[in-house]
Amino acid sequence: MSLMPLGTGPLVPTLSGIDPSLMDALIVAMGHAHATLGEQSEAIRDQLGRVDMSTSTLSTVKRIEDWAGEQLARLRVRDERIRGRVPGWGSGVVAYDGGEVPYASSEESREQGAALADLHRHYAGESDDEGLRARHRDLLDRLLARQDDADLAAAFFAGLGAERTAALPGDVERLYDAPGSPSIPADGGVPAKEQALARLATTFAAATTAARRTPRFDKVMDELARGGDDANRDGLSWLVSTGRFPTEWLTAVVRANVVLPMLSGTLRPADLTNGTTARFLAALAANPAAARAAVAGLVRDRPAQPPASPPVPSPTVEGVLTAMSTYAAGDRRTGDAFGRMLAAASGVYEEKDGAHSPDAARFAFHVIMAVPSFDLHDGMRRHLAEIGGSYVTELAARAEPHEESRFGAFDDDLQGTTPAFRLTVEDGDRFLRTFAGTNEHAEPFERGMARLTRRLLARGEHPLAALDSPHRNRPDR
Repeated sequence: MSLMPLGTGPLVPTLSGIDPSLMDALIVAMGHAHATLGEQSEAIRDQLGRVDMSTSTLSTVKRIEDWAGEQLARLRVRDERIRGRVPGWGSGVVAYDGGEVPYASSEESREQGAALADLHRHYAGESDDEGLRARHRDLLDRLLARQDDADLAAAFFAGLGAERTAALPGDVERLYDAPGSPSIPADGGVPAKEQALARLATTFAAATTAARRTPRFDKVMDELARGGDDANRDGLSWLVSTGRFPTEWLTAVVRANVVLPMLSGTLRPADLTNGTTARFLAALAANPAAARAAVAGLVRDRPAQPPASPPVPSPTVEGVLTAMSTYAAGDRRTGDAFGRMLAAASGVYEEKDGAHSPDAARFAFHVIMAVPSFDLHDGMRRHLAEIGGSYVTELAARAEPHEESRFGAFDDDLQGTTPAFRLTVEDGDRFLRTFAGTNEHAEPFERGMARLTRRLLARGEHPLAALDSPHRNRPDR
């Protein structure tokens, strides 16, 4: 191997270069670190709360999580901009002009975000006409072009305040519904308006990572999480529809705008028909820890209720889930989002059968015990089968005739398995009947049973006695 002369190749002082494959790996690693910090800190916070210990020491972990989120956003921006300017970016170090990829400092970004907010407030006082709509379109384009700039986004929303921030999705909808609305090609069949709303949510999600260092934005987040009869639920549901949000904050938002209104009977019919509730539940499905806290944590925490809300009686987890199912069953989108939220909170999408975390398994146990009382929608049934397919170890084990269903690991008759909870034959069968009516609904469960059978056979176990499928004689329900 020959040495390159100094001042040439990668040693040239003027060369700016990045290896795209290494950049991709760094982005993946930073994303995993950011997600893990959020999930694990919430799990630790939950455990400390159960024994009444202070969680103040977790503030350092939160600062590290925020830093990782900020770096992740900046890495993605750098990656996207360079790929756009250097077509065919492949393997190995590729040179680019760093001057063509400008990155503002945090302070500069905050100044630019505040200026956009001032401009938005100025436009609010003008008469509505085509000229004003054009200026609004330009402002929106400038904001969304920096959707991953956490400091700019946080300063922008801080400048708007909570009320205008929640109203912004409605402004975007009206902008796209107006004659001569901006023509943006639909991506994968997604209408341009929904693309813009998703990008706005991504911008808001980025802003939440800079809340601690942006004056007034933490107050905006607190006000949005407060709920109440006058809350702009539809606008807020769009803001949380895409992206990752702080678990505690998202928990408070969905409790105040979905769970407590469902329990008190004050959920607005329009929240179902407009897709508002479905978007909130989809946000929980994207954050399993927040989903568990919003529902199961409600029983333990008993948070303050939104202002002007009727009192809510002390619930059980099964009672909360059953009340929510009554609303979810009345709307297809809401029913599907509710079912997916239940599956996500039960660890279906991130964990494996036989190796579930205690929090996910406990939530799944509550779901299984509550489901026979649900008002069911077809959109829910397949997700319930996903839960069944992810907990076939527990469903196959079954309790002894003299035992009751209860949570807690125990040794069963199948070598190499340790179920997280036990179910009586009656309770297990009642759960299975909720989705066993058709092959389509039951398919995720059947796949889970097949995986467990293969595992047991590989260990020399004879699974037929324990895994006698309850679908041989399916009920008509």
